[in-house]
Amino acid sequence: MIPKIGVIGLGAMGQRHIESLKQLEVTLVGIFDSREGAVKEVLGAFDLGAEIGFTDSVSFFERSEMDAVVIATTADSHFDLVNTAIGRGVKKILCEKPLSTSVSQCDVLVERCGASGVQLAINHNRRFSDRFLKVQEFLDRPSFGGLRSVTVVCGNLGLAMNGLHYIEMFHQLSGERIEQVFCQLTAKQTANPRGDQFSDPGGFLHGRTKSGVRFTIEAGADQGHGLQVVYGGRFGQLTVDEGEGWMRWNLRKEENRDMPSTRYYSSADVGESDLEPASVVEPTSEVMKALLEGGNYPTAEDARAAIEVLAAGYFSAENGMRMVSVNDPAIDRERIFKWA
Repeated sequence: MIPKIGVIGLGAMGQRHIESLKQLEVTLVGIFDSREGAVKEVLGAFDLGAEIGFTDSVSFFERSEMDAVVIATTADSHFDLVNTAIGRGVKKILCEKPLSTSVSQCDVLVERCGASGVQLAINHNRRFSDRFLKVQEFLDRPSFGGLRSVTVVCGNLGLAMNGLHYIEMFHQLSGERIEQVFCQLTAKQTANPRGDQFSDPGGFLHGRTKSGVRFTIEAGADQGHGLQVVYGGRFGQLTVDEGEGWMRWNLRKEENRDMPSTRYYSSADVGESDLEPASVVEPTSEVMKALLEGGNYPTAEDARAAIEVLAAGYFSAENGMRMVSVNDPAIDRERIFKWA
């Protein structure tokens, strides 16, 4: 049976989801946005029948008979919309990131999905991108010596808007979750491109896992260009330029791998490779495919873990920039962040 899919939110994100659904064997049975103009625009742009366009959420859920729904709105509406979809009996939900705007709301959604038998995927789609898969394959090579650190140096991409992607990616690559974090937020914020009601300050965040693998993102609001990621291993580094689309490595030669780490430079094997152009549509399509087929999609628990790290980072920044545990009971898990 061909799955029937509905889409909520018809801005740029929603339209990318519609494009991604076109790559799958599914039927789009409903699109919803409270803005009538947005519904008409998308119906025309994708040559869709008027009968699947809705500006009323009740009618959207009652008449669409969906097997799965995509929630492609801003983060401030995710909690209510996921709850509504669960209440309407939808068993498979793909929600944009961030999952929600507080740790406690994430907890509620995780618990409710488990109790209702609902599969909730979050569009942390990097694990399906060709670039991620190529990096993952490289890091698994014995010549790399095991992942010890990930350092992201970038322009002002937003610690929530894009930083959460890298935290979730780090959890996947390391096989562990960050347990301790410290953070410094940029004092002077820039205007949020999605509206004045949203706030996503740039800054510096550093986290560590139980075994000591490190994650660092330097995304100050005073940095306006570039996106490079350096993966550090026992025997060298892999540098990936995600904007220009290349990866370069510098690894100890095999005969030098028994030398101590204090011999930080010796003769090395170096090389480089181009990366496929970055795509949002194809990896997003793969997330939905994994959800429909019961594959390895990014779960609500995965998204919650990344949000918990960022919430701890805010707490650290506001309390002397000290290292804190993500489980510190002093962290306000009810706090609502103004993320988009």
